[in-house]
Amino acid sequence: AMSVSRAGEKFAEGDYDGCTAELEKVKDTKASDFKVLHNLEVCQGYKVSFANPKELLAKLQSIKADVDQKRNEGSENEDFAFDDVDTAILNSNIAVLALQLRKYATATQALDRLFRNIEPLDELLAARICVMLLDSLSVQRLPEKAVQVLNFLEKTIQALFVSKASSDSTNESQDANPAASAEFQKYGFVSLP
Repeated sequence: AMSVSRAGEKFAEGDYDGCTAELEKVKDTKASDFKVLHNLEVCQGYKVSFANPKELLAKLQSIKADVDQKRNEGSENEDFAFDDVDTAILNSNIAVLALQLRKYATATQALDRLFRNIEPLDELLAARICVMLLDSLSVQRLPEKAVQVLNFLEKTIQALFVSKASSDSTNESQDANPAASAEFQKYGFVSLP
């Protein structure tokens, strides 16, 4: 657990070599944990300034395929394996890379599945998913599918402003500095147990 928090701190500081070293220690004990594998790949991406997004996309898709296979072995529900809250950041990162590579059908497929099970997700991640889905739908000229996304996004943005206003007033009285975990979420890292 200490290596996980040290990895988070190193990542937040921009020390990607240190983060990788800490995640490698975690990987030795949790070799099949997709969150560790995902975080390693994202960290490696940052180390090389995302020089090869196609390769990173392939690696993340491979991790997703492994997760899907493991989950499908124990579940008949195809969407469960893909849309689980635990895999939302992995799938969101796949969509980000697909959009950057102009693979709009791939992005839309991932984002649409995330959108169908968006309720349990963090509001900020939900808003990011909606904005990316709207972008992908507009490029593909599919405005009819965008109406439901726009309606949800409007509600989510209102909730974000209300929760930010209430947390700002609460945080003024606290000394806690959640910067490291906020950075992990901001950059698509998965919080590890």
